[in-house]
Amino acid sequence: MFEQYSNILSNEELNECKKIINESLWKYGHTSGELSHNKFFMTNLINVLFFNKIFFNKIKKITNKNFHILKIYANGQVFGQEGDWHIDSLRENAYTFLYYFNEGTPSELGETYFIDENKNIKSALPIYNSGILFKSHILHKGSSPKITFNDMRITIAFKLLLNNIDDNIKIF
Repeated sequence: MFEQYSNILSNEELNECKKIINESLWKYGHTSGELSHNKFFMTNLINVLFFNKIFFNKIKKITNKNFHILKIYANGQVFGQEGDWHIDSLRENAYTFLYYFNEGTPSELGETYFIDENKNIKSALPIYNSGILFKSHILHKGSSPKITFNDMRITIAFKLLLNNIDDNIKIF
């Protein structure tokens, strides 16, 4: 259903990531999809060299997959800002890589939930400096952090297409 990767960024890269995220312009009103009513924060990262080159190359290396970038952005949720069930894409070669940015107790940060083909709910814990890769057509949602987490839950989403020989997609 999803693959989990740990210790993705080095300490130097983590510091750079934190600096960029902390200086980013956050916008309120992002939703999980067209039918979603629950709003949260978002900042676009597609044009940030650290994310579209350095971090993206790490993703390709650790997953051993040749991807194209569609979108890169960070989601921000505070207590009560639940995500809705949604899919990211219906394309067979579409993937989502979700990076967990926050330090803290994973059970306080808000899990990512998935529904498998048998209608069972599975979850991924938001472990600091880890990420998950999943097919974008899998139904999922991000839960809000618990009230005891006094900060914004931040995940960085890479929307990706697996590079096939027959694709005529321009590489970012």
